[in-house]
Amino acid sequence: MYEGPPLAKDERAIVRADPVVSAGAPVQLRLRQVDGQDVGLSASKVEPPPGTHKLLVDCRIAESGSVGRFTVEAELEAGGHYRLVANTTARKCEAVELIGD
Repeated sequence: MYEGPPLAKDERAIVRADPVVSAGAPVQLRLRQVDGQDVGLSASKVEPPPGTHKLLVDCRIAESGSVGRFTVEAELEAGGHYRLVANTTARKCEAVELIGD
């Protein structure tokens, strides 16, 4: 994670991992790490500096209890807003991708 001086809002990106509903089943996305650094259990967003980042994400389907772990590599732009989205079936997560809001 970024450890330099604080960045203004328009100089950092925002990445969210909000719970969603997909394929009719409640899905929980949890951001575990950014660039190898753990993210707090209660965090649903991170605000890294622009550049290339590696996100480690868990995707859980409530009905089946299935949990998948995915790595998402993305180029983030300063001031950009992004959301993690799960591609699921009713029983499991197939993939996680990052989309711009």
